Amino acid sequence: MIWFPKLYRVYRFQEYLLNPRWLTYGVYQLLYSELLKRQHGELHRGDVTELLKDKAIEDEHGNRLPYPEERLDFLVRAMAEFKLCYPALESPNDKWIVPDLLPSDQPERLAFPKEDALRFDFRFDTFLHRHVLSQFIVEHYRDIRDNQAWQHGVCLASRHWDDTLAMVQANYQSRVLSLAVAGPWVRDYFAVLYHSIGKILERMPKLRYVEQLRLDERARIGEEGIRPVDGREEEIPRESYRTLLALEAAGQKQLICEFGTYDLERLLRPLPKKKGNEPETTSTGGSNPPPSGSGLLDRSIATVSALGSVAGGLFTYLSLDDKVAGGVIGVFIGAVILAASAAWLWHRKRSKR
Repeated sequence: MIWFPKLYRVYRFQEYLLNPRWLTYGVYQLLYSELLKRQHGELHRGDVTELLKDKAIEDEHGNRLPYPEERLDFLVRAMAEFKLCYPALESPNDKWIVPDLLPSDQPERLAFPKEDALRFDFRFDTFLHRHVLSQFIVEHYRDIRDNQAWQHGVCLASRHWDDTLAMVQANYQSRVLSLAVAGPWVRDYFAVLYHSIGKILERMPKLRYVEQLRLDERARIGEEGIRPVDGREEEIPRESYRTLLALEAAGQKQLICEFGTYDLERLLRPLPKKKGNEPETTSTGGSNPPPSGSGLLDRSIATVSALGSVAGGLFTYLSLDDKVAGGVIGVFIGAVILAASAAWLWHRKRSKR
């Protein structure tokens, strides 16, 4: 049984989901429909009804899964809860956007001042998962500027800091997620977006990556060193964020590298300060003391649920012929199982108060 406390608080939903397969198969029918592909990820309320209402959908055991019209809204809200879609700002109750199915081409005339921006890269060792960017887009959909979102990127305009923009792009061939922020409130907006990406990556602990700061030419000292030619990506000067913070902690004033000599303070000036000047790591672990009593029980349940989610996702992946679809649905099943555990723990904490 699954209950969504957030959906209850926001939308006053009181339903309990007794069959997770009902949710999984319903989402599959929507995400992999030809209709949604033709509409480049735009899902209208009428589309949900057309694709699911009174359709004879069966699970892998041959059990019929009914989708009455009065339950379809719950299905879409659950998709948004799992960050598979977000409500369209112009019609939040009747239209949703699925980032994975957005147009693949970058919009024309983005008008983003890259040359004056703070530019930061997350460079992945072997694989950049497409869910990283799509989840980021869902989390920050309210800031999307003029619907400038596509499969490989998004342009944002902060609602809280005037005239401050950001652009996030994913290069799946070179396995780089880039974050650029420009405007008078660079440090504040960058801190929010950097933290958001970090939280997403914490949920994907097997993705190994390094963080790199692109070196601002305005911080260069002297004329020596390698300079980019025609803005070619592979020649853009950059340095490990961890290295820069270590140099700062050691009291160094300059960065000396193959690209030249740079004023370290000026390079790091736009970046948010971290406690002890220590960079965040890709690990989700910490130095917390071992739990005891009920805390140990809660963490044990969370661990078991995580293992269950992996097993459920793997089963789905191996049982479907379409491995790409199986991977997405496997992740979704894992999320459903984790949600069940989270709901149980939430109730447990409430009962202790």
